[in-house]
Amino acid sequence: MRNKYGGDCYRCGKWCAPGAGHFERVPGRGWRVQHADCAIEHRGTKTVAASDDRAAGDNPEGLDYSDIF
Repeated sequence: MRNKYGGDCYRCGKWCAPGAGHFERVPGRGWRVQHADCAIEHRGTKTVAASDDRAAGDNPEGLDYSDIF
């Protein structure tokens, strides 16, 4: 589904304007967005922008994110 609110794209790290991408629910974290083009480009991969704190290994809740990447 298209994003109603803007946010930083978790794929490329750039701003994703409202309606320009898709949103996803992340258990224990809230919501994240990605550009529609990034979704197509990264389909079937687990690529995450370096600015995403989970990419840097910060996971204070100890949650397993492998099923959503």
